[in-house]
Amino acid sequence: MKQQCTGIFGRVSALFLALLMVAGTLFAVIPALPLRVSADTTASSGHAIDFDENIMLSVFWPPTPAYINDEQYRLMADAGINWVLGAGEETLATPANQKKMLELCEKYGMHLILQDGSFGGSLPGKSERVIRQQVERYTGYSALGGFYILDEPYNPNGYVESYLNLKKAFPAGYMHLNFLPSGSYGTEERYQAQMNDWCRLCAAGGYPVDYLIYDRYPFGLQAGSMDRNGFYANLRSVHDVALKNDVRTGTYIQTVRQSVAFRRPTASEIRYEMYSALAFGFKQLSFFTWFTPVNRNEPFEDGIIGSNGVPNAHYEDIKTINREILTIGPILAKCDALEVYLNGTTWGQPGIPKDFFVQPGGKNQKYTVSFLRHKETGRNYLMLVNNNFGKRATVNLKLDPSITALYEVSRENGGYIPLEIADNSLELQLAAGDGVLLALPEGLDFYKPATGQPDAQVNLAADALITCSQSLGASDCYMMYLNDGKRFSDSNTVGWRSVDSNSPSVVLDLGRTMRFNRVDLYPEGTLFTYGDSFPEDFTVSVSHDGEHYTQVAAITGADAGKAASVRLSESSEARYIRIDITKCRGSYAGFAEIEVYQDDGSLPAPEVFNPLDDGKICDYKPGEDLAFKKDVYPSSTTPDAGYRAWGWAADFINNGVNGQGWTSDVKRNSSPDSTEYMIIDLGDVFAVDRVVVQTLGCFPEDYRIELSTNGRDWVTLASETGAPDHPGGIELSYTPQDGLPIIGRFLRFIGTRLRGTAADGYMLQLGNISAYGTPICDTTALTEAMEAYRATGGDTSVKEYAACEAALKMEYLTQSRANACAKALRALFVTEEETTTADSETATEPVTETESVTVTDAVPESSGSVTEADTTATGAATTASASGGKGCASALPAASLVLLTGLCALPLLRKKRRS
Repeated sequence: MKQQCTGIFGRVSALFLALLMVAGTLFAVIPALPLRVSADTTASSGHAIDFDENIMLSVFWPPTPAYINDEQYRLMADAGINWVLGAGEETLATPANQKKMLELCEKYGMHLILQDGSFGGSLPGKSERVIRQQVERYTGYSALGGFYILDEPYNPNGYVESYLNLKKAFPAGYMHLNFLPSGSYGTEERYQAQMNDWCRLCAAGGYPVDYLIYDRYPFGLQAGSMDRNGFYANLRSVHDVALKNDVRTGTYIQTVRQSVAFRRPTASEIRYEMYSALAFGFKQLSFFTWFTPVNRNEPFEDGIIGSNGVPNAHYEDIKTINREILTIGPILAKCDALEVYLNGTTWGQPGIPKDFFVQPGGKNQKYTVSFLRHKETGRNYLMLVNNNFGKRATVNLKLDPSITALYEVSRENGGYIPLEIADNSLELQLAAGDGVLLALPEGLDFYKPATGQPDAQVNLAADALITCSQSLGASDCYMMYLNDGKRFSDSNTVGWRSVDSNSPSVVLDLGRTMRFNRVDLYPEGTLFTYGDSFPEDFTVSVSHDGEHYTQVAAITGADAGKAASVRLSESSEARYIRIDITKCRGSYAGFAEIEVYQDDGSLPAPEVFNPLDDGKICDYKPGEDLAFKKDVYPSSTTPDAGYRAWGWAADFINNGVNGQGWTSDVKRNSSPDSTEYMIIDLGDVFAVDRVVVQTLGCFPEDYRIELSTNGRDWVTLASETGAPDHPGGIELSYTPQDGLPIIGRFLRFIGTRLRGTAADGYMLQLGNISAYGTPICDTTALTEAMEAYRATGGDTSVKEYAACEAALKMEYLTQSRANACAKALRALFVTEEETTTADSETATEPVTETESVTVTDAVPESSGSVTEADTTATGAATTASASGGKGCASALPAASLVLLTGLCALPLLRKKRRS
C-alpha cells in the first residue's frame, strides 16, 4: 500500500490529536527572577480565597447549557462540590452562560473557573492589558474563582506569560492548567522535569502555581481491573515535584464510563482512588465527569449526573465520600505528605523502610501508609488506606515506643477518638478501599530536617531547588536535570537550555545556609553538540535571603567543551547561588550539571569522560549491517511512548523491522527550510561503501548522507536536491560519489528541506537505515604495547598477551578490539600514575570578585583539527587494507593514522550518571 506523507496522526485518535494540537512548541522566557515573591491573595476586586481552608472538590464537565439551572447547581452543592471548572461542552464557553454559572455558584457557595472562549488556547500572544480587560468583565462576581488556561498541554512553558498576566489581573484566583498523565512523556523523570519547569517559571514570575493537577483514568474496561503501577507512579511523580516546589496537588477522579477505554468504577473503587490521592497529600479532587457528555467522538456513559440531568446511582456514593473528606479536610488541606509507602504488594513503589516509626504488624496485608505533617502546628498524622478495593481488610501496625497514644480523626464531626494501643501495637479494620486519618500526640515530631555542614565530598547542590529565568522545556532540556546526578548528556536527559541569549540566569536554593568554595559547571550536549551552548562569560553571586546578592566570581572566556570549576578565594556562607550569563556562545546557553562543594583540597578536578574510548568492543562479521541496533542520536524525536505503538521511535531507525521508523518531533518546524537529522554511531571506524535507506512517511526534498570519525567534521557520501516524495517501503541504495569508501564511525542522514503536514508541521521521517563496509584499524598502539611488555620481561603466556596475538591474526580486526587488547596488556606493567594525562589537572586558582578565570580543562587536547580530506579514503593501499589484510597492517594515509590515534581525545558522547 502506498504510504503518503500523511504524518503521524493518521494513527492517533481524534481526542489525542486535539490534545497535541493545543500543546504546540511554545517556550517561556521570564524577564526577571524575583525569588521568594508571594502573591497577595486578596485581589483589587476584594476577593479573598483561602485555598488551605479545605480540600477542593471540583467537577470537570459541568451541566451543559440546557441544564444551567437551580436544580443542577443545588445537586452539586448538596454533594459537597465547592469548585466548578467552567470548561467542557464547547457551547458553555460564552459570556452569557458563564455569567449564569457565576450567579448559581454564588447562590450555592461554590467558586467557578471561568472559560468564556476568550481564555484557553488563545491566551499566548495577548498583552497584559488585553488579558486584564478580559478578567475585569467578571471580577464583580463573588463566585469568581479563577480562569481556565489549558487542558493537557505537553509543554506548557509557552503559557507562563499568560499565567502571570492572569495572576496580575486577579491575584486571588486559581488559574487552571491540567497536565497529561505521565505515560504521555515516556519516562517519569521527563514528566517530573516538565512539571517542575512549569512550577519554577511561574514562581520566578512572582506567582507560584496554585495546584499542580493531572488526569489519569486507571480503571480499565474489565471489572476489577486497574493499572496500579501507572496509578501510583503518577501520584508519586506529582507528589514529589509539588513537595519540592511547595505547591498543592490535584488529580481527576474517574467517575464515568468511556465504552472503548474504561469503565465507570464502583463506589469502593472511587473511594480507594480518592483516599489514595489524599494519602499522597493531594488537595484537589476533580470528578471526571460530573455531567455525562453527549455528542462526543468518545462514547461517554453513566456520569454522576445523566445527560438528562437525572442523578445516577453513584451520586449518593459520591455525596457520602465527599462529606467524609470535607469533615477531615481542614486538617488535610494544611498537611504535607512527607513520606508515603506501600505494604504488601507495592506496584513499583517503596515499601516501609526499617527505620520508619510505624512497622508492619501482620503478614500479607496490603495498605498504604503516609506520614503527614501540619504546616502550621507541626503536628504529625498518619493516613492508612486499604489497597484492596474488593473487600474489608485488617491492618496491624507495630508502633515506635514513643507513640503512647493515637487518635482517629472522626469523619462525622472532625473530633479526635482515642484508639487502643497494646504492646506498641495497633489493629484497625478498614472497609474496601477505605482510608483513615490518625493523629499522633501533640509535641511528638518525627520530622528531622537536615542540619549542619556536610562533608567535603558531598555535593551541596544535589538537593537544591533550581530556578532558571527561562527554560526550553523540550528536547529533554529542563531545569531539574541541572542536579539529577548526571554530568554528561545522554539521549534522555540533555541538561538545561535557555530559550535565547537574553541574559539567562540560574539560581540554586541550597535549602539552608552552608559554606562552599567551589562551583563546578558541566557543558551539555552529546558528542555532536558538546559545549556549543556553554557560556563564554558569566558571574557567580551569593545571597542569604534570595533577594540581595553579592558577586564572588567573574568568569570570562570560558572554553567550549570543557567543564568549569570556579574556585572562590574565600569560602562563602550562603543559601542561594546565582549564575548570571553575560555572554552566550550562540543563540542560547546551557549546562548539563551544576555541583557545589566545600572543597578541603581532597576532591579531584571535574570528571573527564572520553566518548570514543568507552570500553565497548565492536567486532565485525563480513557483510553485516554496520548500523544494526547501534546507538542513535536524533536531532529531535517524538517523546510520547504511544508513538512506539504506532511504529515511530528513534531506535526503530536501525532495528531491521519493515514498516517501523523514526520521525523528528511534531509541530517543531513551521517551515520546510528546517534541518533535522539522524546520527548512528557505528561503534567503530569503518570504510563505508554503501548505505541503504528505507523510505517511510515524509521523505525530505533536500538531504545529505555523511560520515565522520569525530562527530564534528563530516564527509558527504551522497546528496540530493529536489528529491521526489518517495512512497513508503522503497529501498534507496547510496554509494560514494567517487566510488571510494568513506572512513567514519558516525553516519548521518541530514534533511535540509523537509516535507510535512498541516497537523504536524515539517518533519524528517525515515524507515530503516543500513550501512555496509569493512573495519579500519591502526595496530601501532597494539604492537608497541606488546613490544614494551616483552621489554619488561613480561610473561608472554598470560591471557592478555595471548589476546593481543590473537587479535593481530584476525582477518577483520576492529579498532575497538585492538585498543581494548592494548589497554589490558599495558595495565599489567604501566602504573596508574604513568597513564594519567596532564589534562587531569587541578582546577583554577581561587578567584576574587574582580578576577577573570581560565576554567579547568575537562577534556584532553586532540591531536589536531580534522579536515574533510583527512576522512576520505584514497588510493589502492587504503582500499586493500579496508578489504582485510592479515594482521591489519597500517595502510591509511598519514593524516588518518593521526586521527585514529587521537579519537580518545574527543568530547563527551552520553550523559553518564556518576557513581
